[in-house]
Amino acid sequence: MQARIVVFLEFYSCFDVKLQSGSVQEVYETGIIMSVNENYGRQCLIVASGVIDALCTVLESRSAEVGDHAVRIKGYTRLLLEQVNGVYKMQLSAEEQEIACYASVLHDVGKIAIPDNILLKPGRFTREEFEIMKQHTLLGSKIIDSIHGHEDKRFLECCHTICRYHHERYDGKGYPDGLAGEDIPLVAQIVSLADVYEALTSKRSYRQSFSPEKAYEMIVGGECGAFSPNILSCLARAKSQMEEFAHQTLV
Repeated sequence: MQARIVVFLEFYSCFDVKLQSGSVQEVYETGIIMSVNENYGRQCLIVASGVIDALCTVLESRSAEVGDHAVRIKGYTRLLLEQVNGVYKMQLSAEEQEIACYASVLHDVGKIAIPDNILLKPGRFTREEFEIMKQHTLLGSKIIDSIHGHEDKRFLECCHTICRYHHERYDGKGYPDGLAGEDIPLVAQIVSLADVYEALTSKRSYRQSFSPEKAYEMIVGGECGAFSPNILSCLARAKSQMEEFAHQTLV
């Protein structure tokens, strides 16, 4: 139950929500919303709440430290999405950008079904462990597909796309499907870059964090995956804003 409460509160924190004061359990049981900053966020929030409920059976005995990571992913995704229309011929509407921004929060939801001894392992994975960890992309998309009853399917479709494809690589060496180039959905490419940037600038049990400036150099230099020239152009255009956001949220 405590893990369920923690996940509930951490996901809600990603949606810029203020909840009524009270005990943690009261907040979890009532989930009363006082304010949501963006209109579309209210609809996404309702779906996200459904996601949390759908995951209760696998959350009960787990520690889930996802809040800060998810908040940063959302922020980096937003900053990158804001550059898309200046780089790509195809244009994303403001609403499409907003949907993708909120959907990015659930990119790693499939990790909830990964065994603790692998998910919480300090240090690098063995080959066998990594193969199991890679399954979180498929598990996440299946979890999203299991959610029914919401009138706006666009958010769930975007969640599915991001969950499944955010570990694909532009050179075709990613997973789970080995997609390459522009066969990888744009929103998944954006979240993939946001995820790598966040990982580099955050401390891990086996290494210290890199500065935002160094993370940028590593990504552009090809040290941390393979990204399309257009996605890297989005990163270059958002560089100063992402560095500022990183310094603010990593204090």
